[in-house]
Amino acid sequence: MNYIKQLKALYDWLQENRLTVSANSLYHTLLMINNRCGWLDWFQRTNQSICGLLGISENTLKAARNELKQKGLIDFKAGNKKNDITKYHIVILYDEEQETVSKIDTQVDTQNGWVSNFDTQTDTQTDTQTDTQTDTQTDDLYKHKLKHKLKHKQKENKNIYAEFVTMTNAEYESLVSTYGEEMTMRMIEILDNYKGASGKKYKSDYRAILNWVVDKAQKEKSDIPKADKQLNQNNVVSKDKNWFANYGGQRKYNIAELEKDLLGRG
Repeated sequence: MNYIKQLKALYDWLQENRLTVSANSLYHTLLMINNRCGWLDWFQRTNQSICGLLGISENTLKAARNELKQKGLIDFKAGNKKNDITKYHIVILYDEEQETVSKIDTQVDTQNGWVSNFDTQTDTQTDTQTDTQTDTQTDDLYKHKLKHKLKHKQKENKNIYAEFVTMTNAEYESLVSTYGEEMTMRMIEILDNYKGASGKKYKSDYRAILNWVVDKAQKEKSDIPKADKQLNQNNVVSKDKNWFANYGGQRKYNIAELEKDLLGRG
């Protein structure tokens, strides 16, 4: 198979036909793999290895290869078990007879001296360079996708903020920037106590905090001034009672003596 001619034929085919993004990516990946295999009629790969290259799920892979087969671009034989190897065959899209005729013409012209060795070497070098550049660019593309996927996974690593609460650093920083560190720690404490007592689990503790813990923490915060006010009122009443009690206990009057004293003065 001629890599460049196959790609040109594919792009001509795409002028009148459509492929999904996953099917298009899979086709180019299969071309790259078969090129490395030396253009075998049938080559084989595991689903896991191709999914790793493309960064897609196994279900997406199966849908993509079924689409390619239905549109006559490839054929494949899937294994019976989950981890079995799948065999692939890429259908040649360009005219092989025309390529064979061109090779024969080139050989005849060369033998008769109509094509110089320099021209032959130039054509060969150009084709080789083009194939190499295409392979390199394709490999770089998949390496970039894989690197981006790994980087994305690293970003999703979660930190432990309490015994039962985990979040990414970005999620924690978002809470702190919105509600402040003290409020954030209180919300983490509320969720941690709830999960520990109930055994409840969430796919995202961050989303759980936004969903209901924020409201509970804010309600607690708004209830504090009311409690302080009531406490102050209770203290005032208590002080008043004590004052009257103390005042009454400071002086005691004898009514009879007081009356006698007042009459004596008169």
